[in-house]
Amino acid sequence: MLQCSKHLAPHFKRLSGLPAMAYVSVLQGRFITTTRPRFQSALAAESFLVGESSPYIEQMYEQWKKDNTSVHASWHAYFTNVANGVPSGQAFVAPPSVTVAGAPMQMQMPPHPLPTPAPATTVFPHAVGTLPSAGSLMSPEELSGVTQTVHDTSRIIQMVRGYQSRGHELANIDPLGQPRRPPYTSVARTEGPMGIGYKYYGFTEADLDKVYDCRVPAMSGFLSPERSPRTLREIVQRLEETYCGPVGIEYMHISDQQVCNFVRQAVETPTKYQMSPELRKKIFVRTARAQLFENFCATKFSTSKRFGLDGCETLIVGMKAVVKKASKDGVDAIVLGMPHRGRLNMLMNVMHKPMQQMMGEFQGVTGFGGTEWGNTGDVKYHLGIEYDHWDQDSGRYIHMGILANPSHLEAVNPLVAGQARAQQYFSGDTNRDKVLPIVLHGDASFAGQGVVYETVQMSKLPNYSVGGTIHIVANNQIGFTTYPVDSSSGKYCTDLAKSIDAPIFHVNADDPEAVTFVAELALDFRQRFHQDVFIDLVGYRRYGHNELDMPKFTNPHMYTLISRHPPVLDVYGQRLTDEGLIDQHYVEDVKKNIVDFYTGEYEKSKTFTPTGVYEYQPQWRHMKKPHEFARPRLTGVELDMLKDIGMKISKLPDDLNPHPTIAKTYRSRVEALESGENIDFGLGEALAYGTLLTDGFHVRLTGQDAQRGTFSHRHAVVHDQTIEKTYFTFSALKTPQKLEIGNSNLSEFACLGFETGYALEHPDTLSMWEAQFGDFANGAQVVFDQFITSGEAKWNKQCGIVVLLPHGYDGQGPEHSSARIERFLQACDDREDVIHPESWDVAKRSVIQQHNIQVVNCTSPSQLFHVLRRQMHREFRKPLIIFSPKRMLKMRAAFSTLDEFGPGTRFFRHIPNDRFGSTVAPEEMKRLIFCSGQVFYDLLAFREKNQLQHIGISRVEQLSPFPFDSVINEIQKYPNLQDVVWAQEEPMNMGPWFYCSKRLESSLRYMGCPNGIQQPIYVGRDVSSSPAVGDARVHTEELNTILNDAFDLDHRVNSYYHSYIKKEA
Repeated sequence: MLQCSKHLAPHFKRLSGLPAMAYVSVLQGRFITTTRPRFQSALAAESFLVGESSPYIEQMYEQWKKDNTSVHASWHAYFTNVANGVPSGQAFVAPPSVTVAGAPMQMQMPPHPLPTPAPATTVFPHAVGTLPSAGSLMSPEELSGVTQTVHDTSRIIQMVRGYQSRGHELANIDPLGQPRRPPYTSVARTEGPMGIGYKYYGFTEADLDKVYDCRVPAMSGFLSPERSPRTLREIVQRLEETYCGPVGIEYMHISDQQVCNFVRQAVETPTKYQMSPELRKKIFVRTARAQLFENFCATKFSTSKRFGLDGCETLIVGMKAVVKKASKDGVDAIVLGMPHRGRLNMLMNVMHKPMQQMMGEFQGVTGFGGTEWGNTGDVKYHLGIEYDHWDQDSGRYIHMGILANPSHLEAVNPLVAGQARAQQYFSGDTNRDKVLPIVLHGDASFAGQGVVYETVQMSKLPNYSVGGTIHIVANNQIGFTTYPVDSSSGKYCTDLAKSIDAPIFHVNADDPEAVTFVAELALDFRQRFHQDVFIDLVGYRRYGHNELDMPKFTNPHMYTLISRHPPVLDVYGQRLTDEGLIDQHYVEDVKKNIVDFYTGEYEKSKTFTPTGVYEYQPQWRHMKKPHEFARPRLTGVELDMLKDIGMKISKLPDDLNPHPTIAKTYRSRVEALESGENIDFGLGEALAYGTLLTDGFHVRLTGQDAQRGTFSHRHAVVHDQTIEKTYFTFSALKTPQKLEIGNSNLSEFACLGFETGYALEHPDTLSMWEAQFGDFANGAQVVFDQFITSGEAKWNKQCGIVVLLPHGYDGQGPEHSSARIERFLQACDDREDVIHPESWDVAKRSVIQQHNIQVVNCTSPSQLFHVLRRQMHREFRKPLIIFSPKRMLKMRAAFSTLDEFGPGTRFFRHIPNDRFGSTVAPEEMKRLIFCSGQVFYDLLAFREKNQLQHIGISRVEQLSPFPFDSVINEIQKYPNLQDVVWAQEEPMNMGPWFYCSKRLESSLRYMGCPNGIQQPIYVGRDVSSSPAVGDARVHTEELNTILNDAFDLDHRVNSYYHSYIKKEA
């Protein structure tokens, strides 16, 4: 039994089998006698007090206590009797028109008349609203013409619920009218749902013209108390129009009642939505532009792939509706991501890219492919655009951008969210209603690509929310050649949306008005609730995956239907003509004007000359292009400023009760700042962020456990151990820009994509993603390959994303040891056989400007500090991959002094053996070991322990671009070298060996092979399919072998080579 008031509790003890829906109807006092004995006896015993009814009755009781005139007279009489102690079974007094046991029972009317309900506030001016309380019931006099039983009302309410819940399954959303069975649907979808239609609920055709009242307190839409009684025919007609027409709606899975009521208010209107004649003509013109664009391109470029929108042209109509309404509603910017299908049409008819430029690209006039670096370009249906568009209707500018993207479907989704979030930050859009992200999908990719789920799951996370994204699925009902039965397990490709309680609107792509209605409704929903919303635009693909493909090889039935199906422009034009809104002359004039315009632009394209491939947005225009000189800058900071910033972020408040270990960590940081010694990586990193904030840069770091740090070194957010309170250590800094450090969800692909998109927006952002362990980066390989390492060369978009990948062999097994350095170095585009001197002489150009990414492996806190500051103080942006420390985080040998952060200091791409002094003369040096990363400290400790000062150790901190100049200078210092060694802790087929060995060979050749040294000697682990061993004992043995080989002057071939030779012998 449910809990209820002590006054009502005794009356809930007598339960009966009365249907759950019946008690509402009985208590509203609307219905005539029922002759069924079960109901008669139930009423006589007050059986409306069933267990399911207790929340409803309790609500009514609380309302009655506040104002006894706010409830119906029957409730007033009943609650009065209860309050006066009337026994159970006698307190109920039936309202007029209800007879029990054959005798009418009179009821004393309340002393005051029933209040007139106040009009509810609605979002849609012509929609039926919700009521604030359950007191808005009609008086018996108003119901004199209504005669229905309790059972009738229960059936009507259940029928309405049936349409709301399952009407979408019968909706006319497929333009082709394919069979509703596999393979044309998924296995989860059947011919038709049960529980829809008036006959299912026991009504007959004889009941269609009877008047029924289906009003329910506090409900909206068709069940609203504001609705007047209607015939069953009218009720069913509106249900069919609303839920089984060209729009199918899924929203009953949503737990938020406000959201459900919003949808009901929008669609359950007294009459179907109506478009004005002027708007309908505009929709026709938009449809014509979209379809004729595809026809024109097919005619002029019949042998070119364009991935046209044929069969789903109303995607353009829907997007135009969103853009127009967004501009009118005050949206300042739209960030759009989409696949290649339909992109050219979108660029032309929505984004307003000059058509002559687009036609020129078809003819090979792109501006790409020149002699400058970073000018490779991409196919036309991958390119993006960004500009400010003047919207004539709203009389204001709206910024619109579509991101360039690869053919990897859905990969751009998180970048859209990231760029939108960055735009919201820099525009001060804290309510997230001025910047609107929109993502277009394909049906097969939406259901199949995991990054869709990853990105959608981020939609309500505080560190990633963008205030909702409008998702539009261009549903061709086919993949490349794959039917829905093989591409999705749910009823629809959009079932994923249900995981976040988002509404889904399925709409027939052959109905441009329905598409417009749904598009505008989706925008209204997003702006009000700041949540994701999904549109499933169900159309078809008139041609194959590309225009040169033959789809009938694999989908003959579907493409037979398509060949017979008229284009949407013909369908809609005929509809408007039949209704008398337009005539055939109007249709032909519209077509002629559009084709004439396209033809004129095509002729202009023959002489079109690109103005330049670099068209940076205003916030990027001060950045240097790859062929422009960028001045190198020192990155050190005045010591007083360092101490001041460091103290502010290292002293915890007195009223904070941190964990003792964390308190000790922060005390150690204060002591390090005071003494100028023992600056660890955690403090060095914090100083970098603090000084960059002071310099006016925005800093954002996210990742799994980023606030604490995987290895408990950061602790940017300190948790009170006694009360629920946190302290953000950087809040002590009062700077113009913000630092955001946030924990991410357990995702790599979407989270790295998000930060990459964030970094693309503004050059004054240090946007960083930290992997929990370096090897987890392979979960985001698509982002690395398609955006980070190649994005600037393909699309001329600079990006300063920073990636932190913990790397180091510590005997912890195959997982979490290697961040796969070799994979990133393989993606670098610096040549191994061409030596570029790079120095701090301002007369020389920086090499990195004409290479794609930077790869570093910092071995000291000061190096990490400087490389992060260098990233922001340069006059250009390049992705930066940092193989971050693990064991070195707490290694005292790796700590820095405060002076290494001070004035005149900078990042060292290579740290020579004598950087901090040498104990032997250069002539005595016999071997020079080059290495990178934490293995340096193992080598250093072995050398000190065994007093082997005649062997030098040199660290390569920046692996790419390779520091040829510094390495060559280092080798030239030692005239009597016998050999050069490359030592690494990774296996031979991994790590930097394959990359650095070739560059060391080039350096030696450049020097004329001094002392006959032609190539470096390899020292490291043997080749392996696994990154590391799982046995700590074996790990130690391998490390000892590395150290012995590195310092054994007689060792000139790696140890594993000899073991192979012995086996062969």
